[in-house]
Amino acid sequence: MAAASYSVAMTDADRAAARQRSPAWDGRRFRNRLEDPPPARLVRTALRFAFERGEREPPRPLPTRAVDPRALVGGDREQARVTWLGHSTAWIELLGYTILIDPVWARRASPIGFAGPRRFQPVPLPLAELPRPDVIVISHDHYDHLDRDAVVALGARGDRFVVALGVGERLRGWGVPAAQIVELDWWQTVEPVPGLAVHALPARHFSGRTTRDRNTTLWAAWAFEAVRGTQRRQIHFGGDGGLDEDQLAEIVARRGENDLTMLECGGYDAAWSTIHLGPDGALRAHDILGGVLLPVHWGTFNLAFHAWDAPAEAILADAGDARPLALPTIGETITLGQALPRAPWWRVVRQEAEAPAPPALVAPTAADPP
Repeated sequence: MAAASYSVAMTDADRAAARQRSPAWDGRRFRNRLEDPPPARLVRTALRFAFERGEREPPRPLPTRAVDPRALVGGDREQARVTWLGHSTAWIELLGYTILIDPVWARRASPIGFAGPRRFQPVPLPLAELPRPDVIVISHDHYDHLDRDAVVALGARGDRFVVALGVGERLRGWGVPAAQIVELDWWQTVEPVPGLAVHALPARHFSGRTTRDRNTTLWAAWAFEAVRGTQRRQIHFGGDGGLDEDQLAEIVARRGENDLTMLECGGYDAAWSTIHLGPDGALRAHDILGGVLLPVHWGTFNLAFHAWDAPAEAILADAGDARPLALPTIGETITLGQALPRAPWWRVVRQEAEAPAPPALVAPTAADPP
């Protein structure tokens, strides 16, 4: 399929026709290839969040590395680098092209500012200091992936977006000009700049920002393909999504091998196991997709009932020595082809919390011998 272009903005009629053509559209809503599970019961889930105890948040902010915005641009055109900014937000440099994915700077992943999952620590780079990327890609419209205030700020400075079908309507409603937005269906491609292709791929997930708009917008995984001279690099970003091994095998058959695979490993639970990978699913998906595994979607928000460090600990324990794995600190940049961080940097927080308190000092009394 020919790559889409930013030069012609879609009309309402174009968008309606695209939705009707989508293989994921059933006439009312988008749906997965495999049968969708029933939604988790909201009342039961809310009660679990309210009363189920666990170590869902770290005892203090996790270690982060401050990001120098000047280091994010103008890098080696033969390198592939990723700077993890927390959760699913990352800055990608691919043969000199730059991509920002799922930009979330909000203090809470929630529709309201005083409740909902609160960020464990700030993003290691203020949004106002972020350089302009070649393109911004948003995987789907959940609050921990689509931050209205960040999108409005980035759109106001002219940044360009690639989103899944239907998500563009939200951006336009927030004031982002239609000419800055491309909406893609699964298996469609856009070239934001010559040499960089963004491919929308199937994923097994769901969408919506209220209880009334579930699956009215599409969700997607993404492949970022850069070509410069004889060099070709490709990074796979899974967005969110449960395991569908046949679907992943088709992605590899169509898109080829990946240099790096970014997969969510946190926010999992048995109640929604078909629409989130979790650590085990991430490792199984990586075995199909290949490349270096960079686990994301953890260490930032309390979105499930597992311990805050359980995703990373499980990945580290089960990955094995042979699997290429990167576990950067938040704010750290990894470069493919160079030594990859694998040390459990997060453990210092738990070790500090579990360290025995020093003995209390007791002032001597008059009865004590000198």
